[in-house]
Amino acid sequence: MWRNRSHRNSRQLRRLSFVAKKICKSNAREFYSRAFLVRPVYRVHMPRFEIQSDRVHAQIDPDLGAGLSDLSVCSPSGEWTPLLRRAPGWSDDPESLGCFIMAPWTNRVRGASLHWRGVTHALHENGQDGSAIHGEIRDRPWQIRHRTPQSAVLRFDSRTHNDIRFPWSFIAEARYEVSPSGLMIDLHLTNTSTQPAPFGMGLHPYFMRRLWADDDQVELHLPTTGRYPLDACIPKAAAQPDALSARFNDRQPLGTTRLDDLFTVDSFLAEMVWPSSGVCVRMHASEAADHAVLYSPSVEDSHDASTPWFCIEPMTMATNAANSAHEQLENIPVPVLEPGATQRLQVELVISWTDS
Repeated sequence: MWRNRSHRNSRQLRRLSFVAKKICKSNAREFYSRAFLVRPVYRVHMPRFEIQSDRVHAQIDPDLGAGLSDLSVCSPSGEWTPLLRRAPGWSDDPESLGCFIMAPWTNRVRGASLHWRGVTHALHENGQDGSAIHGEIRDRPWQIRHRTPQSAVLRFDSRTHNDIRFPWSFIAEARYEVSPSGLMIDLHLTNTSTQPAPFGMGLHPYFMRRLWADDDQVELHLPTTGRYPLDACIPKAAAQPDALSARFNDRQPLGTTRLDDLFTVDSFLAEMVWPSSGVCVRMHASEAADHAVLYSPSVEDSHDASTPWFCIEPMTMATNAANSAHEQLENIPVPVLEPGATQRLQVELVISWTDS
């Protein structure tokens, strides 16, 4: 009798234990479910990485749109001196980079509204002026597809991000390769949607005004064919030749007055010279780059008498180009990609030293 009673008690204890475990598991699932509903899920940040040759050093940030956090050249003393603005040790702001990629549009879209073939699409309003600025990819993580000590390939697929506001899906790819004499950047943008759509891309580099010589006065050669009249940085008419568009047809000192202008170009070629440091950089872009922005803050804008940087931006489309038909503007080209088609932009920086 005692043995049977003990056996029954043992079976009851096992049942109670089984039920208790189920309750604990259920409560645990409910706890974690509720916890993740109220807590943001943080992704793991990908560290920056470097590619380097004997005289050129680049650092890429896959977390910030595959942008360049550093591009430096070797000085006569053997130190790495920034050619592009150097980003701080850690930042989640693409505006702190030395260069970022703009896609699937360049610069601003007025009012963060894209009007295309009778349909209005709302974009992310991220500009202080209420515009959608510099595209969708400069602050998003990219995948590293391939790496060597001198090169890297990174990729972004908009279909893996559910908060993209651009109405047509796309894939962007960037390849960087350093050499002893410079850097090659090869960009691809593919329309993965089922509709023809306006696509554009560009680079937004921040060049330093001074290298290792304190008395550097940078000089610029940038042949252009016309300049757009702008309203709040957005074209209000087609580009026309004028005095400013002709100013840098011959090499001239950049100066310290404010410039923020959009130009048309036949063949993108910019030459920058730092005479006292003895460095020349030729920036050549492929045929797709038919527009350029020249941005140089004034002394008052930069709060620094040296105005430490300036921008020369090769682009495959004009600012707000996709809205030109809606705004009844003529002679502003709009690049349209068919489904499955790819736009390519190659930009090469060739660096020469007078001691070479």
